[in-house]
Amino acid sequence: ARYAAIAPEKEEAATTRFPLRVGEASRGELLLTVEDPKAFAPYAHYLENFCFMLAVILEERSQRRQNDLLQSRLEARVQERTRELEEQIAERRSVERSLRESEASFRSIFDKTATGYLLASPDGRLLKVNAAMAGMLGYAIDELTLIDFRSITHPDDISISNEYVRSLLSGERETCQFEKRYLHRAGTTVWAVVNTTLLRDSNAVPLYLITSVTDITNRKSVEEALLQSEEWHRAILQTAMDGFGLVDTEGHLLEVNESYY
Repeated sequence: ARYAAIAPEKEEAATTRFPLRVGEASRGELLLTVEDPKAFAPYAHYLENFCFMLAVILEERSQRRQNDLLQSRLEARVQERTRELEEQIAERRSVERSLRESEASFRSIFDKTATGYLLASPDGRLLKVNAAMAGMLGYAIDELTLIDFRSITHPDDISISNEYVRSLLSGERETCQFEKRYLHRAGTTVWAVVNTTLLRDSNAVPLYLITSVTDITNRKSVEEALLQSEEWHRAILQTAMDGFGLVDTEGHLLEVNESYY
């Protein structure tokens, strides 16, 4: 800053004003009353210098107060921001801990459950399968992670499987459940109920197809045996020489063969 002493201004005969200024900044003024202004005149410049130094001291003190205020505000802001960061870090750690717990829970279910599970990419490549799924089809886990789901799907069910995957990727469905046939390593057919869900990232980009697979081969075998038994008994009834009829508990006739009449 440029400092300049300003010549005193006479307000009245016995009173002299000495402005306290540093550059353009005014810090008030010093009023001095003397009985003999003429006798004081030779010494006025000493007082002017004093007023200049006093103005500099006052300016420095004002700047120091402003700096202290700015420093105080800066420290308060730093403390506030530090608290915000600590809260964000604590929240992130809590989320990470929850994710680890959720992942551990999912891995436990995935690995130890008796239900078959597989994790596939959107194009159908198998990324991870559990022991139950591998055992269901007669493979080792590592062997299944080298192929896609179509390779272990019965040829007649590939088209319906592709259609369900397409509907998931397009957003038409969030999940799907249907029956399909898999191919066992030994060449036999494995019937299953599959439940597939598409996992997306925060931008809705498809990440994984998560599928649970329940083996219903035994149930299908029983259903097929019952159907064959029913057809066999119906064939016997229809070709029998004697008349046969089926009635309910109230005596209503439900079914008869051709010889009944």
